[in-house]
Amino acid sequence: MRIFPPFHVSGILLPVLLMLATGCGGKSADSGKDQSGETEPSEAQVIEITVDDLPIGEYLPPLDDGRVELAEPKDWKRFARDNKYVARFYEEDPGALPRIIVSAEDSPYEGIADVDDSNHLDLLAAVVAEVSDKSSMYERPLLVHLGERYFVRYVLKAKLGVEGAERQILVTVLGGRKYEIDLQINARTIQSNKAKGYAVAASLRAAPPAAPGENPTVGDTEPATPEADATSPAASTTPAEAKQ
Repeated sequence: MRIFPPFHVSGILLPVLLMLATGCGGKSADSGKDQSGETEPSEAQVIEITVDDLPIGEYLPPLDDGRVELAEPKDWKRFARDNKYVARFYEEDPGALPRIIVSAEDSPYEGIADVDDSNHLDLLAAVVAEVSDKSSMYERPLLVHLGERYFVRYVLKAKLGVEGAERQILVTVLGGRKYEIDLQINARTIQSNKAKGYAVAASLRAAPPAAPGENPTVGDTEPATPEADATSPAASTTPAEAKQ
């Protein structure tokens, strides 16, 4: 993993980054290390993740009404399609953790239709403003560079039908749409599971234009997967919960 400084810090963004430096909940700003004992980077830096090392599996047909393509984590399985989500994946048991939920909505961030070198700090500022009051914040928002795309990453404490769950959220904007990759895991397993969330995020890309008369989502079917009952962790979380 390589860390490099950002390209610019505007006067508008500086107060937000200073707020991050003093902490916005969860771990204290001077804790110095994450739960694995690794030194934490400054919030004004970008964490570079090597895509070649990620467990990226097979690509799905175009999703989100033909807007994007993404891949499942290697050796994971897909839940049956649900129009509330872009895609959902689980490792072994559909009623248990870990799992990944990908959701999308029109970008709520003014002036950000796609994220690149010129505005990745703007995305960070926007996400910080959106989530800074979360009492469940466990790891503060940081910029992550995965392949050609920037994401803002943060981790929340959560209750997902089990005690001590955690959620790694990765946020980006592509084609005017906000995409969230929500990795949901048992507590204290972030180090062994976070690469799966990175893999899905790194695979996200714009889908090629469909040929005239072609349905871009043809073949976008998923194997039937037993849906968990209402008391299981797989049925207890929706994208709206990420805003609490």
